[in-house]
Parts: sequence; structure tokens; C-alpha cells
Amino acid sequence: MSEEWFFDGPPDNHIVWRDSENRVCFMTHSNGVDPESDTKRAALVAAAPNLLEVAQLANAAINAAFAQADAEMRDHDRAAAKHDAIVRDFRQKVRAAILRATQS
Repeated sequence: MSEEWFFDGPPDNHIVWRDSENRVCFMTHSNGVDPESDTKRAALVAAAPNLLEVAQLANAAINAAFAQADAEMRDHDRAAAKHDAIVRDFRQKVRAAILRATQS
């Protein structure tokens, strides 16, 4: 399980924390124009470790499924080809998100 980040403070002063003593970041805010969006952005940043972990697990599951399919040398009809195209597109998006999240 990935580490659990959290945020606190009012919408115009959200802080994302790794733990009670280590800040991840101070969030920008809308100066009171859209406090709901300010809070949603802080929640998204706080969820980053969990989102990355899920994306990595999804990527591993997709890779395993492709390896099994290749090993079985299954015959693809049009429906299977369409399904494969959708899964390959998803896998590409998952890999891009993981790369973006892990770049320094």
C-alpha cells in the first residue's frame, strides 16, 4: 500500500502533508472565487500516491494479460481485435500517466 497523504486547512490555505511533520506542498487557491474547486484540487494532489499505485497495478495486469495471450497464440476475430485496440490504447495512457507522475 502506498503512503497516505492528506490535506487540511481552509480552501484558501490548503496544505498537502505526507505525515504530521512533512509537507508535500502548499496549494494555490482561487482567492475565494471557487473554494469547492480549491478543495477538489487539494484532494487530487493528496491522492497522488494512491493513484500512481493503482496505475502501476493496472499496467502490470495489462502486461500480464498480453503475455498470457501471446503465449496462448490465440486466434483473434474482429471483436477481439477491437478489444485489443481498446486495451492497447488504455495501456498507453496508463504508461504515460505513470511516466509523468514519476519524472523528477
